[in-house]
Amino acid sequence: FEYQNDLRIVLTTETPGARVHYTLDGSEPDEAHPYVESGATVLINRSAVLKARAMRLGLAPSDTRAMSYRMKAGPVAVSLPPGPILLGTPVTLEATTLGAEIRYTLDNTVPRPESPLYTGPILIQGEVTLAARAFHPGYAPGDSTKVAYTILHADPPVIAPSQRAITNHTLITLTVATPGASIRYTVDGSLPTKASPLYTGPFYIDGQTTVNAVAEQPTMYASKVSTATFPWLHALAPVVSPPDGSSLTNGAQIQLTPPSPHTEVRYTLDGTPVTRQSTLFSGQLRFTGTSMLLRAAAFGDYYGDSTEAQAT
Repeated sequence: FEYQNDLRIVLTTETPGARVHYTLDGSEPDEAHPYVESGATVLINRSAVLKARAMRLGLAPSDTRAMSYRMKAGPVAVSLPPGPILLGTPVTLEATTLGAEIRYTLDNTVPRPESPLYTGPILIQGEVTLAARAFHPGYAPGDSTKVAYTILHADPPVIAPSQRAITNHTLITLTVATPGASIRYTVDGSLPTKASPLYTGPFYIDGQTTVNAVAEQPTMYASKVSTATFPWLHALAPVVSPPDGSSLTNGAQIQLTPPSPHTEVRYTLDGTPVTRQSTLFSGQLRFTGTSMLLRAAAFGDYYGDSTEAQAT
């Protein structure tokens, strides 16, 4: 039989006045070995082969009775089940065998007698497999109890507005669902580090910007990086009226209308591409001569340059 704690074995004999002599090493008992009175107990506190015989002066000894006891330390109880936990979470261990000491490891190896001795709660500071094992003098070492722990990650930040084309000077807001988490971010396409700006409130960006953000919480691993790329929203091409291909009389007025708000229209009449240095449309443009190639584009501080509108 296998037992996890010390035993008290009762030895009895039916012969009045007889004593029970015994051994714990498997040898045959005789009058020189320890004895107990009938009904008394013998302590088994290590693996042993108990042999016992009743003896009384003037009588032949009884037959020997034998019983084998295998003592093995019981499993270690771990206070926390496996799974994701916070950094610094304490884990307590308890031996099911009275008087046993606990040895443990954090690298998934089986604890040995020289492994660290458990003296109090273990603070889990990373992703580990905790193995614990009980040892007791005279007992076989207990089986190793293993529990794997992972560390919770902070929730990824939410970037608002979501990824889309924007005008310059667009306001960006970052939020995170994890209580107590802070956010670090970049606007140059690089990944955030602990040296990156700490988010303290909404900020403005221009088009052609990539925002990367990561959440940090002291008792968690950093979140995954949230990324949003914001292309520059281009102004819409001006509307030319009368449209391309119209026949005009000399002096007819031509209207250039920018559909996008807060933009201006510039144009050329010599066939060259329109730039921000071209002639500004001020509301007065008239047809002169026999033909004209008009090229116009819209420009604004908040927009990318529009495509050209052309009319002949």
